[in-house]
Amino acid sequence: MELIGRIVLIAAVVASPWAFGSVTPEPLWFLCLALGGLLIWRLVESIFDSSGQPLHLPVALLAPLGLLLIASMQLLPRDEGIISGMEHAVFSEWADELQIDGSKSGTVSPVTTRTQTAKLFFSMAAFLLSTVWFASPQSQKWLWAMLALNGAALGFFGIIQRLTWNGMLFWRVPLRFGGTPFASFVNRNNAAGYLNLCLAAGLGWLLLSLGSHYARVGSVEASVLRISANQSGSRRQRNRLPLKTRFLSFVAGLEGPEVGVLGLITVMGAAVMFSLSRGGILAGLMGPLLALLMIQVTSRRQ
Repeated sequence: MELIGRIVLIAAVVASPWAFGSVTPEPLWFLCLALGGLLIWRLVESIFDSSGQPLHLPVALLAPLGLLLIASMQLLPRDEGIISGMEHAVFSEWADELQIDGSKSGTVSPVTTRTQTAKLFFSMAAFLLSTVWFASPQSQKWLWAMLALNGAALGFFGIIQRLTWNGMLFWRVPLRFGGTPFASFVNRNNAAGYLNLCLAAGLGWLLLSLGSHYARVGSVEASVLRISANQSGSRRQRNRLPLKTRFLSFVAGLEGPEVGVLGLITVMGAAVMFSLSRGGILAGLMGPLLALLMIQVTSRRQ
């Protein structure tokens, strides 16, 4: 069960962006059925199999859970619809179109609210299942590797498509309603957002891969210190090394896989820049800097 769940989750996050960001009904139905089946399976398994890992609600899901609660309250029936209570020229003009079925609820468009609520729910289900099936560092490495590879492939495709743009996605699918596309996404902001997620996975994969080499990198720096200062290397002395020397000692500890991951990260970073999404570029620059800052603060405390 655990292996099947991992495969389905990885397939969902890898295949969904290629289907135009999964905004069309067909991939959405497939994703909802797959995630819903996995969630029910895991709930039943946690009830009848006490030896398995129980489901816990992560703190990160509290905010989306609050959004679900708000959406549920908006969908509750009322004596009078929200459109009827609004003295607004635009809403009054489109009241009949927005509430064609005569429903009275606390939202302008109940159909849209239900759709977006369902998307949020199944996204939360995927996140919840991933906290169970990708809890170990080894399984996380597989998830990050697949996301990084997929993000690099999507980014490379997006760059090539941008350089040879003929007005159509995949060079053959016309944009009937316009848009600012990048890669397989109709909206470049969505493309940049997914690429940033893959970029974060690539950084996680790199850090996890480097974990086993930290001791060796430290020994290289200690050797440099012994040669330059003729004394044992302490943490303070290592921090006093020139930046160039510290960088070269870091590179000396890299192996082929780590260099390959750096290449994937470079491709994804370049793709975010090519997307021309201001929010995506800002997030792509600030995210790694904040992550490095947190790592630096944590390492100093230890």
